[in-house]
Amino acid sequence: MMIFRLHRDFTFKSIHRGHFFDSEWLRLEENGMLTVGAGYAWNGCSPRVDILGIATFGTPNGNMDTRIGKPLTYYASLVHDVCYRYLDELPITRKEVDVQFYEMMKANEFPLATLYYWSVRLFGGFSLRRN
Repeated sequence: MMIFRLHRDFTFKSIHRGHFFDSEWLRLEENGMLTVGAGYAWNGCSPRVDILGIATFGTPNGNMDTRIGKPLTYYASLVHDVCYRYLDELPITRKEVDVQFYEMMKANEFPLATLYYWSVRLFGGFSLRRN
């Protein structure tokens, strides 16, 4: 179940420098600029389960960030999701992707950043779709 969709490209200065990658949804420049393409859809922080279309249970995306009108984990979960999607091809490690996730949540002052970081470190590998 996809709950978010980008309406325009999202670009930011990531911690991943010295690498280049270009795909349908993700571009990483050697200077660390990372772009996710408009139209990309993802499910926010997971796991999440929809029960008969009546209720959803799972990992919260955090309170609304009043600056952007989106949950506090919106961009962190976006970058984490798209990087995991291409992890077999990206010139960066899963741990580096997880650290970026953590850094983005910390920058947004998400109070559960450390818990979410350790959750993806311990369990994130189970959700990977390997080519």
